[in-house]
Amino acid sequence: MPEPTANAQVWNFLISGGVFMAFIAACSFLGIAVSIHRALTLKWSSVIPADLHAMLHRCDEIFENSQASRLLETLRASESPIGRIGRVALSPDFETRDSAAEAVEATAKEQMVNLEKGMGVLEVVITIAPLLGLLGTVSGLVSVFATLGASGGDVTDPSQIAAGISVALNTTIAGLVVAVITVILHSFFIR
Repeated sequence: MPEPTANAQVWNFLISGGVFMAFIAACSFLGIAVSIHRALTLKWSSVIPADLHAMLHRCDEIFENSQASRLLETLRASESPIGRIGRVALSPDFETRDSAAEAVEATAKEQMVNLEKGMGVLEVVITIAPLLGLLGTVSGLVSVFATLGASGGDVTDPSQIAAGISVALNTTIAGLVVAVITVILHSFFIR
């Protein structure tokens, strides 16, 4: 009998886990989708555009040359998080420095919430994927031992029991793999 291809082996691995493997696969796809969205949203050029980055590095020079209005216009034109925070900081609408500081703080918190969107989903995937794996394993082991019990304890081929246990453990492997990869992505995006 020819050796199964890599694709066939992966497919057999996924099918062997039953319904729990389907939920683990759904967690995997959800984690990947959120990670792609976060990667696109958190690009450095999206958070701090290059032209704004250059101006902010020359802030002292801009204020010394009385060009704060030019900086404010650049900040108003930017829809980036740093642009939104900066235009509140330079806004002439505040009577006191304290009220301006409070507004900047509130805007910064709002922008942080926007930048952290989807991170809760990754945290849920990190928590649920290994639990689904364990649930699949326990379910598979119950099935193996129920079959063993139905046969009256007469084990003629121990390799069948070992194969059944092996299949049951596949969901644990899948759940842990999804959780580990998602933890790595979550840590990357948090930083």
